[in-house]
Amino acid sequence: MAAAAQDAYTWEQNHDSVIIKVQIPESTTKSDVKIKVKAFSLHVVVAGNEVCSGELAKEVDPEEMSWIFETRNGIRYLIIDLPKVNRTAMKKARIWPCLWKDEISAVAQQVVDESLAGASAATTDAADAATPAEPK
Repeated sequence: MAAAAQDAYTWEQNHDSVIIKVQIPESTTKSDVKIKVKAFSLHVVVAGNEVCSGELAKEVDPEEMSWIFETRNGIRYLIIDLPKVNRTAMKKARIWPCLWKDEISAVAQQVVDESLAGASAATTDAADAATPAEPK
């Protein structure tokens, strides 16, 4: 598994970046944060605890990575911004299906399953529509 604890962080994305948000103690200082980013991998340790580590689903630009501390509603967070490397003009290809490479097959299977379920429902609906109504 890519994360030390699945609920240790959340992530979101836009067309340009992947943003990882880690809830941290108020006492956390910048010297407590260790982040190692490569084009296809991320390793985050806060106060000696591994938050996440693994091979990323797609490529990021390690040179442009940044992080900050932020407090929202009295809760302190470490916010990590990982700029995406977009090697295609297709906007759809810029969206990551998941954060970690080892989750891609599970996400792909979920898409296939949902597609098949939708196709099955459409086939049933079409068959129902093609069946003539019984006379009254």
